[in-house]
Parts: sequence; C-alpha cells; structure tokens
Amino acid sequence: MQLIIQLFLFISFLSDIFAQNVTTETRSTPSANKACSLVVLGKNTKQKFDEKFNMKDTMMLKVQFSFENASKGVFAGLANTDIFLPLAWTKTKKPEGRGLLLLKEELISFPFSTLSYGVENFAVDITESPPNCFFLENLNVTHLQTMLMNLVLGNLDSTNKDESPNGQSACNQHIKDNGKGVAEFDYVCCQRDDNGEVSCSELSEDVWLTLFFHVMVFISVIVVLYSPLLVPEHWYREKYTNLVYKHELKEQFKLKILKSAKPPTDVNIRSEKIINLKDIKDDPDIPIFKEKIDKLGEDQVYTIIISKLMFKIKADRLVSANYAPVGVFKTLYDTIVHCQVRQRYAVRDCCHSNMFGTFKPCHKTVQWHECLQKLMMLCILPVFAAPWILRIYFYYVYEDIQRTQKTAAAESKNLEPNYPGNLLAYLNPVHGLFVFCYAVLAIDALLFGILQKKLTERSRYIIRQCFRDMRGTNRSKAFGYSIFTLLIPIKKFGIFSLFVAWIYWLIAFPVLLLVIAFYFMPMVNIICRLLFTFLETILPLQKCFLPLVDAYHRLYKEEFSFPLPIFVEDHPGTPKKPILASDKVLDMLITLLLIISLVSFTTLALEFLIVFVEYILYQLVGLVLNWGPLSALVGLAFISVLYAIRCFRSVTKKYLAFNEKLIPYLKSKAGKDIESVEKKTPNEQGNCAFQIDEKSNSKYKLQLSVQNSHLQWNMPRVVLFLDKTDRTYITEKFFFKASKMPNAGCPGSLMANLFSAFCDFIVILLFLLFVLLVIVAFGDKYEVSHINQAIFAAAAGILPYVFDKILFKKRPDFELDTTSPKFKNALDELVDDHIEHAFVYDIEPADEIKESSDQSQVDLLILTAEKKERASLLLAHIV
Repeated sequence: MQLIIQLFLFISFLSDIFAQNVTTETRSTPSANKACSLVVLGKNTKQKFDEKFNMKDTMMLKVQFSFENASKGVFAGLANTDIFLPLAWTKTKKPEGRGLLLLKEELISFPFSTLSYGVENFAVDITESPPNCFFLENLNVTHLQTMLMNLVLGNLDSTNKDESPNGQSACNQHIKDNGKGVAEFDYVCCQRDDNGEVSCSELSEDVWLTLFFHVMVFISVIVVLYSPLLVPEHWYREKYTNLVYKHELKEQFKLKILKSAKPPTDVNIRSEKIINLKDIKDDPDIPIFKEKIDKLGEDQVYTIIISKLMFKIKADRLVSANYAPVGVFKTLYDTIVHCQVRQRYAVRDCCHSNMFGTFKPCHKTVQWHECLQKLMMLCILPVFAAPWILRIYFYYVYEDIQRTQKTAAAESKNLEPNYPGNLLAYLNPVHGLFVFCYAVLAIDALLFGILQKKLTERSRYIIRQCFRDMRGTNRSKAFGYSIFTLLIPIKKFGIFSLFVAWIYWLIAFPVLLLVIAFYFMPMVNIICRLLFTFLETILPLQKCFLPLVDAYHRLYKEEFSFPLPIFVEDHPGTPKKPILASDKVLDMLITLLLIISLVSFTTLALEFLIVFVEYILYQLVGLVLNWGPLSALVGLAFISVLYAIRCFRSVTKKYLAFNEKLIPYLKSKAGKDIESVEKKTPNEQGNCAFQIDEKSNSKYKLQLSVQNSHLQWNMPRVVLFLDKTDRTYITEKFFFKASKMPNAGCPGSLMANLFSAFCDFIVILLFLLFVLLVIVAFGDKYEVSHINQAIFAAAAGILPYVFDKILFKKRPDFELDTTSPKFKNALDELVDDHIEHAFVYDIEPADEIKESSDQSQVDLLILTAEKKERASLLLAHIV
C-alpha cells in the first residue's frame, strides 16, 4: 500500500544573517512506497547523531550516507535530475549554519579554521528494507532524496513528523545552468512547518553577503597590486647595498705590487697576496686602479703611495645608536644559515678543520663550515618554495575530490565548470601551465647557482634597482601631472572648452589611467620596469619612444614636463652591459628567461596570495560567528603573543641601552677628526670611517689581501663610521665583541640572554596553558558562560605581569659607566685588537707610481697569464 505525500514548496524561508533573500520554488515530492524504506544500521547510530547534533556549539552537521547492498534502481535517473551528491546532506541548527553553506567549503575545512568550529561530520550506514525494494517498486533517486530528507529532518527517524525546532533545516546541493552554459552549485534547504508539511527553498545570498564577497574580491585585488610593498625594503635597499666609505690615513701607506706572468721563484708570496689581472678587469669597481695597472710594465716591482682608503661595506653590517641586531629570527638565521655557530668555542676547531681530514685528494682544502654553508643554502630553497608546496598539499587534501566531482557533474550535463576564484583549483597542479612555471623557476635556481657571477649580477642589479625605483616614485608629482593634463583644454580655450574638452579628455583619460596605474600600483610599476628594461637589451626601446617624447614637448612646449622613467639607468660602479657579440647573445637568452621567470613567478605568487587573503578574511568571519566560545582561547593567544614580545624585547632594550652609551663614547674618542668632517656639507663630507686610538707600535698593520678574487683591505682599529647625514655607526662584529666585555652594564652573550628570555616566556606560557586547561575542563561542565570564561582568561593572563612588576619586581640593570677606568682599558684593548675587513672600492695613488729598488718584498702579485684549464676552473667555481 502506497501512501502518497505531496510536498508544497512556497516562499517561507527563515531570514538569517547570511541569507535573508532566497528564491523559493515549489517542488512536488514523489510518491514513496510505505513498504520500501531506509533502515539505519548500527545500534547506537541515532543516539550518537542526537548527541553530536545537540551539542551546545554545534551549528552544522555534515551527514555522509553510505548505502550498503544498494539495488539497481536506487540511483536511476540521476543524470536527468539537478541533484548533486545525493548521499551528502547537511543539517543546520542555527541561522549561522545555513550561512556557512554559502561560503567556500574548502576554506572552511582548512587547518586552524575558525569557521570549522561548530561544524561536525557524521557517517551513517543505511540499507533498503526490504532488500531490492527500489528495483522492485520502480523507485529512483528522487524517491531516495525524499527518504533521506525525512531521515535528516527526523534525526535519523523517518517516522518523526514534528515541526523542525529552532529553524532546523536539511540541505543538499543541486546543480543548475546559470544561463551562460556554466554550472552553478547551490544548496536547497527543507524545513517542516506547524502542519508537518515540508517546504524547500534555494539558499541564495542576501545584499550584505553579496557585498561581503565583492569586498573580499576587492581586497584580494588590492593585496595583489600592492604585494611588492610586502617585500622587506632592506632586501633591495640596505642589505644588498654596498656603501662606499673613505678613510684618511694619518700616515701614508706604501703598497708594493708586481705584475708578472708567473710567480717569481726568489720571492715567497702567500696565496692571499696573488690576484689575476682578469679578475681585476672584471671587477665593476676600482676604475682608477685599473687605469694605473694597465700602464705598468711586467716583472718590475712598483711602489704606490696611498693616503686615503676607499672601500665598500654592506649596510647590514653596520649598527647605529638606535638599533640593536638581536632579533630572534635574525639571530637564528645568522647562526644556522650563515653558519655563525662556527665561532662558538665547542665547535670552532671542528668547523675550521678540513672535511677530508688528513687525506687530501686534491690540493684544495675545504673546511667543514664552507661545505655546511653551501648545504644550508640548498636547504633554504625549499623554504622559499614552501608556500606553493603547502598550496598544492591543501589542494589535493581539501579541494581535489570535490572539484573533480563538480567538474564531472557539470560535464555530464554539458555545462562548463564554474571558476572557483583561484587558478589552481580551476586547472590543477599538474596542468601544463603550472608545470611550466615550476620548471622555469627550477631552471632559474640552477642557473643562478652555477653560472659565473658576471652573467647574473647585472640581472640581480636590475631587479633590485627596479624595486628601489618603485619605492622612490614621486606619486604626488604624478597626480599633479594628471590634473595639469586634464586642465589643459580649460587653460587654452577658457569657457569654450565645454564644447571641445570632452574630445580631448576621451583621448587623454586612458593614457592618464596608465600613468596612474604605473605610479600608484606597485605591481604594475615593477612589471613595467622589468619588462621594458629587459626588452631594451633586444630592441632600442628608448630610441623608439624618443619621437613620442619630442612630440609631447613640441605640443606643450613650456608646459608641465613629466617623463615616464621606466628604464633602469646605468650608474658608475654598476655591472656593465655586454659588449662582445657572444656576450650579447647570451645576455639576450638570459633576458628572455628572466621575462618568462617574471611571468611564472607572478602567476604562482598571485594565485597563492589570493587564496591566502581569502583564508584570512574567512578567519575573521569565523571569529565574528564564534566569538563566544573562542573568546577565551583568542584572548589567551593574544596575551601569549604580548608576553613573547615583552620577554624578547627586554633583550633588545638591554643591548640598545648599551649601544646608546657605547657609540657616543667612541665618537668622543675620535675627537677633532670627526668634528672637522662634520663641519663639511653632505656632498663634501660623504661617508667616512675613523680609527680609534691609533698607535704607531700596534701589533697589527694595514694590509691589502685577496679574498674571493677581490681586493680587500685589512684595516686595524677602524671602528667608527659616519655617513654624510652625520649618523654614526659601528660594525656588528665589534658591537657583539664589546657587549661581552667583563664590565658592569655590558649585556654579555646574546645566546645567554635569549635563552633566559625564552625560559621566562616558557614559564608564562605553561601558566597560560594551565589556565586554558581549567577553562576547558570546568567551563562546559558547569555551564559557565562564554563571557565569564573570557573575563577569567583575561584576569588570569594579567597575573604574570603583576608578579613580575609588583610582587616580585626585579632590580633594574646597571647602566654602562663610560667613565670607569676598567671600561676604558677593556675597550682600548678591544679596539687595538680589532681588524675590519672590507672590499676595495678603488685605489687612488697620492703620488706618481715609482719603481722600487727593493725587489724582495711584494704586497700584491698580479698574474697576467690566463688559465686555460676550463674544467679545473669550473670545478673550482662549483666548489
């Protein structure tokens, strides 16, 4: 006997915070045979379902049915319906639960997602009773949907026909054509009314949710356009910038050099005193010294008298009075990646020993720390690739199955799959486009690692210079230029411009939009600079644009002239453009590879940035929806971050207070030397370096050596550096040496201070974890409100601060006493033993170069013969 149930669908969907405007459709429910029903397997399945769904914080329960021993008729006609995944249902208990169905499911499922709080999964095994009744009664998937809906609404009890309490709904996904041949997947939710009748409606966005999605897209676009500003400025402005300093010698230094094709047999010259002439010519600096060397004869010792040293030093090696290089991440990076751990006493001998031991397969000695530094640089590459690795991992874990199912469902109905908002999910990680991008970046890493430096340093220079120019663009002038250009018709025609201005504006406005985009959108700025600068090595673009610039000047004559600087100009000391035909061809190939690399990197970076921004915005939504239950946890996490900052900032304050005393004292030691320099104008002054307490009988003398095929000054007692804006610096190496002096007020070892701060933070963190344990253990059990839990968490979080600042207040640290004789003696000894190393910027003789009568002493040997063993050179370069 069949009981025919007709379901009337009408516009009665409950308005909630996510979906207030819904489109309601009347759907007729197919007949269901009473003799054929669905049976839930498992003894306590319904009880477990009730327990999980009736939890206080549960908003949504995802039910996945598994049909055992299904007959042939169960899924009959699925291709002719709009049902998607008929065995996947969702039951919502709160209006917020239905709102979650409108969001992207994969972003909700991501790890540490605040939106996943209150979302539970439940698996149910069902079977038909009697067996094969769907086939025998000629029932299809539409009847199955009706039975499953009754099971979900009745909490796995199909006989429960009561009204759905508290707006409970049973929802599943349907597929439809959006009118453009593209598949859209929407949720249809069903409820029971007072009469026990079921009404179903399609869940759609309301005005506010639509606005939220549009704002999210807008924020993603803004982040993408301004993402170059996220690149740390010191990466291309300070850290990789070699600043030029000069040092006036109080006594002239005599340098004896020998230019020869082979080392003389009667003179014992160490390897650090020998350099090839080719290395000198390849050096982008030392123009004066190159000119002097070309004029010298071979096999004759010459004496060069030097009164001023000019050298280059990296800006990140210098420490100003308002800065202390003691950050946690910087210390870890320097210790591990830069292998500064080799300076520790326990590992010093091992790190500086030969990795081959006493057995030497070749004449070259390779120290352990050199090998480990290369290994760490290789290990750091996966760190840079980590965002894309994680993105692919999350795709296959959280997105791949669902996306594949939606694509197959769309194709079965001859529809195109919709664009999900990110390129990776629309294609897939193994699509040819992404495989090509990965291959290009891998080739880049390989080439930049093994090619000679001269082939890559110009490209690196251009990239960094593009970022510097992007950061230094004059946006206010660009805006003024745009206003000036738009007002030209009014200036020329006055009131009659109302009749002709619109024609001019119609032509000028698109051009001005490009100018505004170039100056106000860093991503556009970087792409334009790189593309035009790289393409200029192939085509003379500046000459092509010159007629347009001249026409512009002829048109406006004396008017506002504002050139568009999109090319990277060469400056003195920068890597030179290739001259030989073979070098030009190689440069063009590298340029083409860099253009492709730019597009590949931009594609991968933008895809990751879009998903990352969406993930962050979804977490903010989750915090709003679940602020009550998450307030205590979020509050304790925020307090933990504050305590971490406070603990480690105390180390920074200690070293900063020391540095603020040390640099002024060293400046006072320089005395009149630094005062005479400070009186000059910035252009006359330049960047200067000073020796402190120069002694004629010092055990260290000024020397010139060769390091990594570059000339290097070894300068004793050069401690103080002054730039042209009168900011004073010391080197980071000297700063840490001085901090370890056995004197009151000196902070001591950095590792010891960081370890002490870490221990303090761990103690506080353990206390906060105990507070969290108390809240979790007793909060729900005794039904403590979320507000009271948050208040308790805040009150308990303040206790470590109260203990530290009031009850068990520590004594203040000693301040550095620069008048102490002990401090002065210790600092004088430290300065006398300090040697600063810096690459030579140029060597300018103070007098004419003369032949030396003493042929037995040579300070620098310049080999003119070129080595032809390319294999050995390549092996040495790789090693």
